[in-house]
Amino acid sequence: MFLTTRSTRAKRWKNRLKWAVTLSGAGLLLFSLTYGLDKSDQLSSLVCGLVLLLSGFQLFPVRGPGPGVEAILPDLRKDIDEFWRKERKARGLAGAELMPIRLRTTGTSGCLAVPHTGLPAWPSDRYAKDVAALVTDGTLSRAVIHGPAGVGKTTFAIMLTTGVVRGDTHVPLYLSLASWSPGEERFRDWFDRQVAAAYPSLRALHPRNDTLLERLAIDRIVLVLDGLDEIRGPVRTDALMKIDEAVDPDQSLIVLTRSSAHLPSLTGASVLVLERLDAADAAAYLAVRLDRAPVTARTALLGLCSALRTGAVPGVAEMLRTPLYLDLLCRAAERDEEVPTRFLEVVGRQGADAGKELLYSTFVDQALRSRLGAGSRRLHRARRWAACIAFEMSRAPAASRTLAWWRIYERVPATVFGAATALAVALPTVCVC
Repeated sequence: MFLTTRSTRAKRWKNRLKWAVTLSGAGLLLFSLTYGLDKSDQLSSLVCGLVLLLSGFQLFPVRGPGPGVEAILPDLRKDIDEFWRKERKARGLAGAELMPIRLRTTGTSGCLAVPHTGLPAWPSDRYAKDVAALVTDGTLSRAVIHGPAGVGKTTFAIMLTTGVVRGDTHVPLYLSLASWSPGEERFRDWFDRQVAAAYPSLRALHPRNDTLLERLAIDRIVLVLDGLDEIRGPVRTDALMKIDEAVDPDQSLIVLTRSSAHLPSLTGASVLVLERLDAADAAAYLAVRLDRAPVTARTALLGLCSALRTGAVPGVAEMLRTPLYLDLLCRAAERDEEVPTRFLEVVGRQGADAGKELLYSTFVDQALRSRLGAGSRRLHRARRWAACIAFEMSRAPAASRTLAWWRIYERVPATVFGAATALAVALPTVCVC
């Protein structure tokens, strides 16, 4: 009985010390964010000394070296598969008919050999399988793939990731570069945080003297980095050079970006271009989508198909060779059969830019209406807020346009942010104790 009571008291004493350390850290954080770092310097020294003293009592257990990369690959594959299954569904790619791609090496006239390019439309599963073969057979190891806006670079990257992760030879790690600020953060630090947040199994690696980027530099890992062109600011031109310096030269790496007059080089990488299709290819794809469209929309889509083939409306064929606009038009027509006719009229009278504006606004309106109901006051309020957010994002500093979570302090008062962070630190302790 005496031993049990003594053990209970010791445990209670340790829990109280943990509370003291946790609350001290939360208070220091709140103090720092409220009064500035200079005034909190001496206080932070005292808290650090307290932490070092208590660490001698093993209140903060030291983690072991953790498993190796090969040991966590099965769990990592499951994380990636689950993450992108949800993403494909959210993006409307699951079970969809996708436009075929035309991928060629820069400076040559021949297209890169991709199976089934003769099909007017690719079922998403076949698309994923066929583009993944480019990685597994060694055609794509280190490459920079560029193309015009809306040509389908992100769709290609997602389907490549999907196909590769379903195999048993390679493991793809897809990341969007839009949230990276090369002028403020090293690539390896950004990479470690992003992959650990997206794929929980990587947190078991516990890197010590190296980074996750260095530990993942094995033959089976393929890095897929999308949106190099979305990096904001003057340092964008140096971003690929910084990636090249951080990533092992033997690491499989695929970078996707918009076409540019001066694309930077990547060590040992080929440069490929993802081209737009011909008007005839776009018409053939539209015919496939037409067969699956509601009966009420088929007449309007037939007129659009005819305009594509004959070029009767100037600018329509050129615009709809871009997969983004053709897909937006097909989606809009499936919900409103009058959209194709209205689209042809707008492009014929006002030009391609007015047609793009019509497609964007129709897509936003239909998405909001499907969730809030037609004619709802909430719909008009949501539309107004969406416009306000877009306007504010256009005016925001370049560093904050990506709305990355770690830049939230730029929009939240320091006291509020400090109090919220203190609660976030304290609540896990409450749950543990």
